[in-house]
Amino acid sequence: MTHCNHCKKEVELRKTKKHKSNAAYHFTHYYYCVSCKKMYMSEEFKVSNDGVQDTKRELKKKLKMDKATVNFLKDTRQRINNLLEKYE
Repeated sequence: MTHCNHCKKEVELRKTKKHKSNAAYHFTHYYYCVSCKKMYMSEEFKVSNDGVQDTKRELKKKLKMDKATVNFLKDTRQRINNLLEKYE
């Protein structure tokens, strides 16, 4: 893309500043028209995250689940030990 679709002036290539870490995709660059201030996102700059990054919220959920599993296993072990002592 070299010219704006709206005002037909030349566009410049700019780099994006930041993106959401939990987004499915983001753009690394975009085209910008200085005269009408329109932004054009192009598929050539689109990057797919593919679930590589875990958000903090997801990691906290996993950690809570692990703690719950450990507590469940401790309780189960204690119950089994109590039953073994009872029937010995």
